[in-house]
Amino acid sequence: MPPLLKRSCYALLLMTLLLRTESAMTQQPTKNVTVEGITEYEFQNGLKLLLFPDPSRPTVTVNLTVFVGSRHEGYGEAGMAHLLEHMLFKGSPLFPEVPKVLQERGARFNGTTWTDRTNYYETLPASDDNLDFALRLEADRMVNSFVRGEDLASEMTVVRNEFERGENSPQRILSQRIHACAFDWHNYGKSTIGNRSDIERVPITNLREFYKKHYQPDNAMLVIAGQFDEERALELTEKYFGSMPRPDRRLDKTYTEEPPQRGLSHSVGTASGFSARADAQLHPGDGAFGAVVQGSGGNQTGRQRVRICVLVPRSGPGHVQCRSTRPRHAAESSRTLDQVHRKYA
Repeated sequence: MPPLLKRSCYALLLMTLLLRTESAMTQQPTKNVTVEGITEYEFQNGLKLLLFPDPSRPTVTVNLTVFVGSRHEGYGEAGMAHLLEHMLFKGSPLFPEVPKVLQERGARFNGTTWTDRTNYYETLPASDDNLDFALRLEADRMVNSFVRGEDLASEMTVVRNEFERGENSPQRILSQRIHACAFDWHNYGKSTIGNRSDIERVPITNLREFYKKHYQPDNAMLVIAGQFDEERALELTEKYFGSMPRPDRRLDKTYTEEPPQRGLSHSVGTASGFSARADAQLHPGDGAFGAVVQGSGGNQTGRQRVRICVLVPRSGPGHVQCRSTRPRHAAESSRTLDQVHRKYA
């Protein structure tokens, strides 16, 4: 090929690549729906955005939710999702000291982990500069956090202390026992905090792989609420998040199904002078979840008044019906649980 023609081909190829890159970076998000002042957008890379403007507020809140939690953990990884949440406060290339820069701007901030999701949020005085800062921070640490071995060594002790506090909490122990009773096989039966050995021994390589796999735009939702300009918020989100490429990897679907239970599961535990019994059951017909909790502490004797609760999906999301009683034995607890379910399901 003649040198001149060769150079022309290279120039044409370069121009095509630049045009494609520019086009990808300037693609507008799709507006899906607006419900009661909250508007949902979706970007080409899969990121979902919810805008909830409220001019009456003097603040603006940015919340990033990543759809990964304790149910996505594998064998030997119990507590890894929560541990990774802590690691994302240890720095990224643009923000090496995340807590420090947030405190300097007077932000209220935190992160939380649960079975299906992990979220990070900050609330700051309302201004374009603070909105720009918060979006730039969340975009950078979502895909560029250091996740270093030395940070894991120090942060592991912080998470372990949190785990130990839970060991001395009757409420935490009772909650864990109830979920363990209700789910025999699904990861919903395991606590988000994990267990001591996995917290202490999880390799940094596992943590990095977990981070790179799940912390991607197609597995996240961004919420902006408070006082802000919607057009400006869209522009900044597109600038910091919209330019991220959609990952090639495919997320595994959870295929474990909880088998039908043939009756109540029972658990009895004690902690710091507090004794508790938990009876739990998943109803095979409509997935209602019921729990019978009986507790005593101090010098109380005799049958204790207990709280029998049924979470009924048909009555609406998170709808709970409860009834107080003093059952004499497990069979009576089971009958009362069934009565509450039949009444409200």
